[in-house]
Amino acid sequence: MVAQLAPYHPTEEMGVAGGGAETVHFRLDDRWLLRCSFSTRGDATLLAVELIAQLRHVWVEPPAHFTGVWTVYFASGQRSHAIHYQDGAYAGAFTSFHPNGAKAVVQTYGPAGIDGADIGYHPNGRVAYRGRYASGKRVGTWTHFDARGKVTSTERLGG
Repeated sequence: MVAQLAPYHPTEEMGVAGGGAETVHFRLDDRWLLRCSFSTRGDATLLAVELIAQLRHVWVEPPAHFTGVWTVYFASGQRSHAIHYQDGAYAGAFTSFHPNGAKAVVQTYGPAGIDGADIGYHPNGRVAYRGRYASGKRVGTWTHFDARGKVTSTERLGG
C-alpha cells in the first residue's frame, strides 16, 4: 500500500496500534490525509482506507523564553492556534481553531500545566465537550455533545 502511494510523496503524520490493528495517517498535501488501517496479525492486510479533508497547520516554535501570544497558522493562512506564553511556557489561554476559523479547543494553563476549563467545539461552533483540569489531571464532570447540542455521554471523575 505505502509503495503505491510513493508517486504522491506522502509523509506519515501519525499512527496508533492496538487490538490487532494499526492505523496510519499519511499527509498527501496541505489539505488531505489518507487514513489506512492494517491488520497486525499475519500479513498486514489492509482493513480500511479513508480520505480525510484536514488542513495542515505549520507549527513554528516560539523563541526561548517568549512571553506573549504566539499564533500558528494552517497552510491556507488561516489561524490554527493562539497560545499565551510566559517566559517560554504555556500560561493562560490556549486556543486552537478549525480550518473554517471557528474555535476548536479552549484550555487554560497555569504553572502546573493545564488547569481549569477545557472546552471543545464542533466546526459549527456548538460545544463538542466540556470538562475541567486541576493541576494537569482531568477532574469533575466531562460532558460530550453531538453537533446539534445533544448530550452523547457524561463521565464523572474524582477531584
